[in-house]
Amino acid sequence: MNNYYLKDLKEFKCEKFELALNVEESRISSKELRSYLLQFEKLVDSINQTLNDYNDLGYDAISIDVVALEQGSFKIPLIFKKYFNSKNYEKIIKITENSTAAIVIGHIIISLLTGKPYSDVEMNYDAPRTLEETFLRDSKTAKAVKKIAELAIYNDSIHDLSITYEGNEGEQKITISKESLHKTKDAMDEVILFNESPHHLNHVYLKIISPARKYDNDDLWTFRFHGKLIDAIMYDHGFQRDFDYGRIYLKKGDKIMVDMIVEGHGRHKIYNIIKVYYR
Repeated sequence: MNNYYLKDLKEFKCEKFELALNVEESRISSKELRSYLLQFEKLVDSINQTLNDYNDLGYDAISIDVVALEQGSFKIPLIFKKYFNSKNYEKIIKITENSTAAIVIGHIIISLLTGKPYSDVEMNYDAPRTLEETFLRDSKTAKAVKKIAELAIYNDSIHDLSITYEGNEGEQKITISKESLHKTKDAMDEVILFNESPHHLNHVYLKIISPARKYDNDDLWTFRFHGKLIDAIMYDHGFQRDFDYGRIYLKKGDKIMVDMIVEGHGRHKIYNIIKVYYR
């Protein structure tokens, strides 16, 4: 995180997060240690980006500090330092001054590594709540989780991982076995394959931001979908014709139910609407 950028932000809260590598020998390679730190940085960044995509639930920035390691210990104590700009800082202080509620990054990481549901993240009323429908829609998140699991799985000297983190109810600790990490890795492989392959989404709701406009002879619409703005090409020509001739009236903010095909991955996804349910 660029320190020049952080100087214009206000620090909100620090969140403690400790990863313990339970090893047979009192050593680990510097390359592996760097890999753990790199993957956690990638994971926290992608989690925060997803939170910001859902009605600005995330932070304006998160930096990670590594606390001094104890001699002979392979605990990796981290501090997630969370920042807001001045406007958002004043708003969040008012919201949380009589409450302990806050987005707990550590809780989300535990959910991603174990597949267990999370409850600390309060989405808006129509937002999806499963990991697959939120954080794992971004392959960067899935790839970071997979890499963290693999680093433990393929090191014979590591028995399991222990993580101590701060929840809204105080400090919590969990141990994740290699068997569980194998399941996590396999699940992330499936998520990455799904995200990066063309797939159908049926009967999903899209909120209209901008009705049709011509782009390279295609009818391009802009919607809000799962908290993100997307551009989608309309291939339901019957619907488009009825809209063009005024037989259907739709405006910004209206919702439509569609079937669509999603191609690509990450920020390069292409959305093709093949059917609109409007009659």
